[in-house]
Amino acid sequence: METNFLCFLRVRIADAIARIVRHLNDCGTATGHVSPRNPSSAPVATESDSVEPDSSLPATAPQIREVKCPVVPPLRNEELIRRLENTGIKVREHADIVPEDLPFCKMAKQMGKFYDDLKKLLKKIKRAMNLNGVFFMNLQHVPPEPRSIIVQTGYRMYELGFLSAFHYKKPILKGEVTNNTRFYDFLTGKWLEYYVAYKAAEVLQSLGLPFAMVRNVKGTWPQGTEFETDLIIGVKDKLFVIETKTGDNFSQKLETYRAYAKRLGIPGEQFFVVLADQIPPSQMQNLGMLYGLRVTGLKNFPEVFRSELTKLSGQ
Repeated sequence: METNFLCFLRVRIADAIARIVRHLNDCGTATGHVSPRNPSSAPVATESDSVEPDSSLPATAPQIREVKCPVVPPLRNEELIRRLENTGIKVREHADIVPEDLPFCKMAKQMGKFYDDLKKLLKKIKRAMNLNGVFFMNLQHVPPEPRSIIVQTGYRMYELGFLSAFHYKKPILKGEVTNNTRFYDFLTGKWLEYYVAYKAAEVLQSLGLPFAMVRNVKGTWPQGTEFETDLIIGVKDKLFVIETKTGDNFSQKLETYRAYAKRLGIPGEQFFVVLADQIPPSQMQNLGMLYGLRVTGLKNFPEVFRSELTKLSGQ
């Protein structure tokens, strides 16, 4: 029993060191948003920010390995903004996805891939942000594999700077959220925007389609009405607009999105509303037909997006 435990412990330590090294190699010291944990700045693990091995966890839990941000050449995105302004929108601000966003891309892929297992953890983090920043989670009745995903995700959040402290001692997980506005926005919903951008780029690249992509587009229509959307993707001569929703109040915005599609002059099948929480397929279909939009769940977004893109690629 002791030998098995020591073997497990060595595997976990080696895996943690490898992840830290990969993070440092990927991010260097150039990220303006996350302070990489290098040997000179990394805090010494204490009772409040350490992970105690749990021998009941699988030693080979699912891993997120190679992750790249969907970085687009700036000139291509500038052309996309000009195309938007030709529709009458005065674009006030937008954000490109840049190499410095790598920590956000990594964390978003982890959260999107294992969202069903992480929903409770994310809710506790979101609640903690509105209180004192500290959260607890009892994993006693969580099966081993989901428990491992939750613990590894929490530790990865700590590695990347999203959490200022993290501790797991079976069965209680404890963490503290970093006091940073961008991290707050990410953990309360922007993660879905990054994840959908990542999956959209993955589909586009697999079809060999060059594209432009901007996020957080804000502007005004000629009459002064505000315009704001999560993601806009340009593919050939087509525009795709994507709104991401993590809450259950998404239906309140569908009328606004229908008006956006009409004023942009794009058909409803090119305006996606992606929901983190799955609702019955029949409900999504009915809402899509009612508002003339493409309403889809997180899991089936890549498939639905691909089916629309194949019309452009001829595949």
